[in-house]
Amino acid sequence: MYNITIPTSQEWEETFRFRTYLNYVCSISNYLFSIKPAKFLIEITSSKAFQHIQCKKITDEKIEKLLRNSWLTEVKLHLDGEEKDFSSYSNHWAPVQLYYSVYLALRAFFISSGTSITGEHVNNLSAISDEIVRRPDLFPYPFKTVCIDCGALSPEKFVNWPDGIPLNTVSTLQNY
Repeated sequence: MYNITIPTSQEWEETFRFRTYLNYVCSISNYLFSIKPAKFLIEITSSKAFQHIQCKKITDEKIEKLLRNSWLTEVKLHLDGEEKDFSSYSNHWAPVQLYYSVYLALRAFFISSGTSITGEHVNNLSAISDEIVRRPDLFPYPFKTVCIDCGALSPEKFVNWPDGIPLNTVSTLQNY
């Protein structure tokens, strides 16, 4: 006799969430591997917004710690990915590590720019969305596109949407 366990609604929700984040990571990875890294850097560094960034030596230990943790988290993510036999274990945490690498870099960005934002994730995500909308030329595609109130797909809810890409092709629950 066989027992078949049907997933609970919570387990289904967790599965959809994981697949959504996995699709985000795979899409970004495919995008970055499809372009030449030098071209990507030239696109970023040639923008007017990038040219006007005021650089100074990092003297704030908090900023230094945040950036070091961000970079080390990214390095750890890459090191785990190199060992194929270990990938079934490391892939489970890859979206989390990627998120925290970006989150810590954002915290450093806000502190260094003098923006006063608490460490709560939702505040940081809202603040970077506002920054992208305010200064889109600082970010290359697709990272400059922001969805505002995306309960329903409609063109007016996407800021900096690239020309020529139909909106009906976007879904976080479909394959990347």
